[in-house]
Amino acid sequence: MRQFYRVYPIFCFLSVFGLTATPLQSQETKTSGTQVVLIDITKVFKEHAGFNAAMEAMKQEVESFEAYIRQERSKGQKMAEQLKEFKVGSPEYKRLETNIAKLSTDLQVEAQLKRKDFMQREAKVYYDTYLDVQAKVKSFADRNGIDIVQSYSSEPMDLEDRNSVLQGVNQPIVYQKNRDITNFIVRAVTKTAQASSQGQSTQR
Repeated sequence: MRQFYRVYPIFCFLSVFGLTATPLQSQETKTSGTQVVLIDITKVFKEHAGFNAAMEAMKQEVESFEAYIRQERSKGQKMAEQLKEFKVGSPEYKRLETNIAKLSTDLQVEAQLKRKDFMQREAKVYYDTYLDVQAKVKSFADRNGIDIVQSYSSEPMDLEDRNSVLQGVNQPIVYQKNRDITNFIVRAVTKTAQASSQGQSTQR
C-alpha cells in the first residue's frame, strides 16, 4: 500500500522569527508593480514536523495492517493444505473449502476498506498541512507587500535522471534572483511546531 504569508517592514518579521536579512523589499520601500516571490512547497512539506509525524504514524499503521494480512493469508494457506487430508466432495472438505473462500473474501473486503480509509486520511494530512503552510505564506506576504507567491522546485536537474531533467525543462520558472522565500516559511512552521510541542509538555 503506498504517500504540503500583515503589514510591517521585513526587519520586524525577521526579529520575531530570528531570521537573517533578505533582499526582499519591505512594504514601506515597495516599488511600483507586482511583487512576486517563489516557494518550494515540496521542501516545506519535507521540513514540516506535523506532516512528518502524521505520515510516520500512518506508515507504522500500514505496516501493522500488512503484517496482519500476511498472518491471515498464512492461515488460509494452512487450511488449503488441510484440504488434502479430506476426500474431495466430503462434508469435511466442503466445510473447510467454504471457510477458506470466506477468509479470502473477508480479507479482500477488509483490505479494500482499509486502503480507502488510509487514502482519505492521507489526503486530510496533506490538506491540513497545505492550509497551515498557506497561512504562513499569507502572513509573510502581507507583512512584506508581496502580491503573488508562486510554487516552483528548487531542486537542480539531475542529468542522470530523465524525469528530473524533464521536470526541470517544463518548470515555468526559468530564472529567479533572491525571490525564494522557502527557508523563511520553513522556519515559521518549525517555530510553530516547537511552540506547540513546548505547550503540550507544559500541560503534562
